Amino acid sequence: MSSARTLRCRIDRNEKCAVIKYINLKGLCTAEISAELQSVLGDSSPSDATIYRWIAEFQRGRKSTEDEHRSGRPVDVCTDDNVQRISNLIATDRRMTVRHVAQCLKLSHGTTHIRNFRQLSRRNDAES
Repeated sequence: MSSARTLRCRIDRNEKCAVIKYINLKGLCTAEISAELQSVLGDSSPSDATIYRWIAEFQRGRKSTEDEHRSGRPVDVCTDDNVQRISNLIATDRRMTVRHVAQCLKLSHGTTHIRNFRQLSRRNDAES
């Protein structure tokens, strides 16, 4: 193999899916696709299970390599505004529980806990 062929590069997930789709259309099997991606991408190549899953998706008729929309809480609930609201509540009563803060602000327990932890971490770093 030439040194250009073994060059390690990084491509995003969508690009990897497109390459898997293209190579699969050429008729290569999962093992051959895996070897091809491994030779070019090295450690950042997808696992055999991921390759197999994507090939199965394409064989079932999937056309897009983009992620499909998933239900659930949108990521935008973790905003600076919410951090400030959590901080203000904690400032009024430092013994307030994460569950109570979450209920007051109508946020998930996880979101509240993560933001609370980060806020406390910043405060502790500033005091050091």
